[in-house]
Amino acid sequence: MHKGIIFLLILILISCESKLDDSKGKFNDLVIISSLEDRTILEEIIDNNIFLDTIFTPEPEPLLNKIWIKPEQFKFYKNYSNLVFISISDPIDQTIDLLIDQFSKNHQIKSFPVILNDVYSSNQSIIIIKENNQSLFKNTLDSTLVYINSAIKKHINHLYYKRYKNFKSDTVIANLVHKLFNQSFYFRDDFKIIAQEESNNLKYLWLGRGDIYSENSNYQWFIIKDLIGSVSEDNINLLNLIDSNINEIIDDIEVVSKYSKFSIKETNDYKIYKFNGLYNHYGYKTGGPLVSFILKDKNDKKNKIIFGMVNAPGQSKLNSIKELESIVINSIF
Repeated sequence: MHKGIIFLLILILISCESKLDDSKGKFNDLVIISSLEDRTILEEIIDNNIFLDTIFTPEPEPLLNKIWIKPEQFKFYKNYSNLVFISISDPIDQTIDLLIDQFSKNHQIKSFPVILNDVYSSNQSIIIIKENNQSLFKNTLDSTLVYINSAIKKHINHLYYKRYKNFKSDTVIANLVHKLFNQSFYFRDDFKIIAQEESNNLKYLWLGRGDIYSENSNYQWFIIKDLIGSVSEDNINLLNLIDSNINEIIDDIEVVSKYSKFSIKETNDYKIYKFNGLYNHYGYKTGGPLVSFILKDKNDKKNKIIFGMVNAPGQSKLNSIKELESIVINSIF
């Protein structure tokens, strides 16, 4: 039995096509290939330390959908977009160790962890983690944690946006946003303009897709607005800034601080404060996830703030909020 599995795995590893098809699976599917013996040891360590990101919508939705498979199932998943091979040499398992050894030979891998791109399909990321035993895996976890998490997040952002751009774009709205805010975004062609203001003290553009009057009231809102005044790095002040600016446009919305997350990144042009949280819309008696980006301009001090909001009662909202995030992340970062 083992000889048959090993022969099949070798065939899979050497049968890479020159022209690659698009990768399969959902953007957040994370296929973890491990032996049963290794999984028994490693699953709890991984669940408690890495791949933990959760978005509250308000129900908790894991950012990554982890799919554990055995090495002999790899043939069914080899074209998926996010693959992670994990092995510890003790206990010994021929199938997973053979897979990793063949990858090492074919791609001249000298150390782990390592990332391979577009091996079996386009827009594919393969991460290989290998240690000699459980203790070493735990000891090196801290040093590899940031590297692995960062690589996976970067890849799923890229993958989502790549697939998103298969939708036809609305160049009229994109041109309007660029004219008003000197910023380029890619909007699918079913976004519509809800409201617009261009006065001296208030400039914003409010876009939406979906239908607030449909049975499920499933919709997304995207708002970009000039930000007047200073930007503080204190979380409480940032939260107040987000709340007051959305209220200038929609006065019956409350930004909820529960489950909120802040992060900061920088580009050549901006210092970017990202906020993930929740909102209540008292006028519609509804709410959901909210993402906001504060763009602190390093050059001409023309700061901006962006809001993305989703309403989808009784449904998963992860894909919808990820779409709004992706529009911003892949346009600015």
